[in-house]
Amino acid sequence: MRLYASEQIKAWDQFTVQKEGIASFQLMQRAAKACYDWVVKRYSPEIQMHVLCGPGNNGGDGLLIAAYLQQRNYQVEVYAMDGGNSADRAQALTYAEEKGVKIQALNAFIPKHNVIILDALFGHGMTRPITGDLAQLINGINASGVPVISMDIPSGMPSEPQEEYYNTFIKNATVLTFQSPKLSFFLDEYGGEIAHWQVVNIGLHPDFDGRLVAVWMDEPFIRSLFQEKERFSHKGSFGNALLIGGSSKYPGAIALSALGCLASGAGKTFIASPKESALSCQAIAPEAIYLQGTGTTHLNAVPDCSAYSAIGIGPGLGQEKVTEMAILSCFKEPSNWVIDADAANILARNPKANPEGNTVITPHPGEFDRLTHKHSDMGSRWITAERVSREKNWVIVLKGAYTTVFFPDGRRFVNGSGNAGLAKGGSGDVLCGLMTGLIARGYSVEDGVLIAVYLHGMAADRLNLVKSKDSMKATDLIPEIEGICKQWEN
Repeated sequence: MRLYASEQIKAWDQFTVQKEGIASFQLMQRAAKACYDWVVKRYSPEIQMHVLCGPGNNGGDGLLIAAYLQQRNYQVEVYAMDGGNSADRAQALTYAEEKGVKIQALNAFIPKHNVIILDALFGHGMTRPITGDLAQLINGINASGVPVISMDIPSGMPSEPQEEYYNTFIKNATVLTFQSPKLSFFLDEYGGEIAHWQVVNIGLHPDFDGRLVAVWMDEPFIRSLFQEKERFSHKGSFGNALLIGGSSKYPGAIALSALGCLASGAGKTFIASPKESALSCQAIAPEAIYLQGTGTTHLNAVPDCSAYSAIGIGPGLGQEKVTEMAILSCFKEPSNWVIDADAANILARNPKANPEGNTVITPHPGEFDRLTHKHSDMGSRWITAERVSREKNWVIVLKGAYTTVFFPDGRRFVNGSGNAGLAKGGSGDVLCGLMTGLIARGYSVEDGVLIAVYLHGMAADRLNLVKSKDSMKATDLIPEIEGICKQWEN
């Protein structure tokens, strides 16, 4: 699924008009008809619909939907703002009036119970927060608890990340979004305020090749990257993965990473962990190879890193000064680095340090803020992540409800798998090990990162079929990862 910015969506509209030789008003009719079809499949004509129409093309969509519903004998009341300079919206108003739709002024609207509001006030082109009387109207709708169906995007919500948070928008709506979801749906501060969104195909031409702002990661896309092991291969064919982490305080983290790495298909998994955490890790993951001489209670030395195809570093590492110095020292050797947890915190305390080679860093929002600066919302984190990825030449895996991967060349990938069952300690340790192992076994850094992120989330989704999100544990993910890989292998 393709994700575009607002300007690219407008360009897609124009491309369709030119490619098919149609009038732009016909696109508006397609959008309205698609939404109308969705509504009539779910609601009977006895339910009263209040349609709120703005001054632009989104308002035009609402006017046409109202006309179609009235022709189907639905109880429809329309409240509209004065039209702007959109010719298509003006044509929609004429059509609605010809079909007998009575238009009332928007300021006459009062939210009522036992109705459904169709929100067609503002579309994906919002460039500033809503204020004044319109803000009061939207806040009143939100306070009323009346069910709302928003056309394309909840009115007042920006379609993509902004430095400024838009705090006045329709909340808890069902959203019928046209052709592709909007980027803001994947941000905590906006997506978390949507009851449900569904993509509605409005017939935009499939040949459009505009600049993507992100790629949606789904199973067909990830399966296209998946590689089966060839029959005539051996453990030396699939790389050496090294995991560095653990301490007496956090012995379980490196064990979880080891399990994730062992499930990845890497040829050999090596563990550099202090003695006290290594002992417990050995009992859980005996297939790994444990290196000596890295400390007793906390890491105070690291092995020669040059012998490993990829190195995951950070789970359970702790914050000891001698550990920090050892980690900074090993970062001087070029490798494929997967940096997680306390290793990310070490980088945050040493902003001039930049690991040699390829760097993947996997922060949750708090770790990301320590690496950069304090943010008030996920949208501003996205903007910062794109800049830092380019400046530092890092691949940034920003964890969240929709984990997003930022590449230094500007590409973004939004993960479509996963659920809140992953929001507990240990889940990220499994991801770190899985990602390290995939890169070590021969996937490119890009493919290894994307497969790991999606596979990790998909394991949680499958687990949620038999376990609640509350009861899911990080160790439960491993059999699901193995099962998915078996399914893909077949």
